[in-house]
Amino acid sequence: RGPFGDVPSLATVKATLHAKVAQVWGAYGYVALRQRLSDVGDHEGFVHIDAAIAVFRNDLGVVEEEVNSMELDVYLEHLSTMKKTHMKVATVLSSLRPVLGQQYKRQAIELFASLGPSEGVVALGTWLGRVQDPSLKEIVVTAFGAETEEQAANLTLSEPVFLELIADLAPLNDVSSLLV
Repeated sequence: RGPFGDVPSLATVKATLHAKVAQVWGAYGYVALRQRLSDVGDHEGFVHIDAAIAVFRNDLGVVEEEVNSMELDVYLEHLSTMKKTHMKVATVLSSLRPVLGQQYKRQAIELFASLGPSEGVVALGTWLGRVQDPSLKEIVVTAFGAETEEQAANLTLSEPVFLELIADLAPLNDVSSLLV
């Protein structure tokens, strides 16, 4: 096996974390992770490495036996910015979750355009009215910090945020019903 036989690959660390996201938060997985990282981050979307580690350890429940401290540190440090102690929440999500397939991305872009954006945004309610799956609708509503569809209806939604939301949902949900 060689001298590095016991060193896990980055892919192994990410697969372990992905499985934990699915196990702990289920369908809400990456939406919940984004919310928790954002809660401990700053207003510009940066999160300190120590705060991110706390989210993985305390909120997600990743134990040392699953991903040891060195592995988690190395993984998160490679996502850090010029500050070396901070990273973008979006970068953590983009690195960890599986990539949104081109078919879904194209459908999402086409759907957003069909919602009739004005100055690059639409009212979230415009899209929510089309969403038929009640469990997915609930996840979308809570992703925007609302408790009911009515509370979320007038919130604005830009295309980049829409694409990120679909990318957050796709790894743990069948998003095809969201894209019609």
